[in-house]
Amino acid sequence: MRLLLALLVGGCLLLAQLPAHAEGSLLPSGEYPEADCRSPLRPLAGDRHSEWMHYRNEMLRYRACVEAYVRTAREDMQRIQRQVDRAVRDYNREAGMP
Repeated sequence: MRLLLALLVGGCLLLAQLPAHAEGSLLPSGEYPEADCRSPLRPLAGDRHSEWMHYRNEMLRYRACVEAYVRTAREDMQRIQRQVDRAVRDYNREAGMP
């Protein structure tokens, strides 16, 4: 565990020493895209049962959309982390570091 923490801290310190070219965001817009999921309008307390059932179905769709977004975002984070690790590994190999 301490070795992993040391490697992470070392990697961050190494990245902090890289040229200014590494600053900023590599994302095209500079930010990660927001979820394209829309929350349904909640019926009022006295609304018909059918409106509440429709709302429930829309909430299930909304939840599925958010879960898909989170799943994709986590996969993106893993891909980015692999690329960062590869860049650090390549630099360390070139610099003669273990």
